[in-house]
Order: sequence, then C-alpha cells, then structure tokens
Amino acid sequence: MEAEKKKTILCSAINPDGNSFILAFEDKIRLYKILLTKFKFSAEFAIKKCRNIVYSHGGQLVACKFGKGVNSSIEIINLLRLMPIGTLKIQAEPTQIVWNELDDEIIVSNDQDTVQVYRVADNTRVHSIKFDEKIASVRIDYKLRRIMVSS
Repeated sequence: MEAEKKKTILCSAINPDGNSFILAFEDKIRLYKILLTKFKFSAEFAIKKCRNIVYSHGGQLVACKFGKGVNSSIEIINLLRLMPIGTLKIQAEPTQIVWNELDDEIIVSNDQDTVQVYRVADNTRVHSIKFDEKIASVRIDYKLRRIMVSS
C-alpha cells in the first residue's frame, strides 16, 4: 500500500460567523463546516495555488487570489450556492484585498502603487487610482463611506 502524500496548506480563512473555514492547497481549495466535535468537508473548488483568501463581511462571498504578477486574478465564490460567480483579472500582484460595507465591491491594492475598485455583480473595474508613494495599507471608513489609503 502506498503512503498517502501529505498536502501543504498555502493559506486559510475562517468565516465571520465562525461556522466554517477554507483551506487552500496546491491544486484546490476546500470548504469545511465546523461541527461540535469535528470538521465536515462541504465543498471544493479547482483554484490552483491560492495565496490569499478574504471573506466578505456577511460570509456569503469569498475572494481567492491566485496567480503571480501580471497573471494575478481573484476568483469570487458564492458560498450559499457553492459556485464561482466571477474572476477579476488584476494585471499586477495584489497586496491587499478589502470588501466594501455592502459586500458588492472589492478594493484591491497592488505592487504598482495602484488602488482599484471592482464591482462583484458584473466583474468590472469601477475605479483605478495611481499613487506616487508605496501603499502600506487600505481600509474603509464606514462612517464617512471613504476608502482610506496610507503610505
């Protein structure tokens, strides 16, 4: 009998509701439900070499970054229907992914000092802002409804 090959976890994320989590492996990502005494496999998606997973605020959507450099993409998955709903082509290495308050847009900062806003419903880029300095972090001020960028 052959020894089972060990799989390396590339990244992981836990749902904001605390009832499930996602593990990213070399060849796929897997969704697990958290039960009282064990973890139960729920679904898997064929996303190779996923390097970053970000849940939406409500936990119903997840953004999975894969690829490198100009081939970087973000796959959006609907966890209620357990199906991918779109792929965003980023064309630069994403450094940070942030969901907006309503979970209908994603704000992505990349290594080319650019912040881009993508609409999830139709997978289109809404805004792109280029900065002169290196971007350290991006966050959203929900009270003022503004994107805050620090360098």
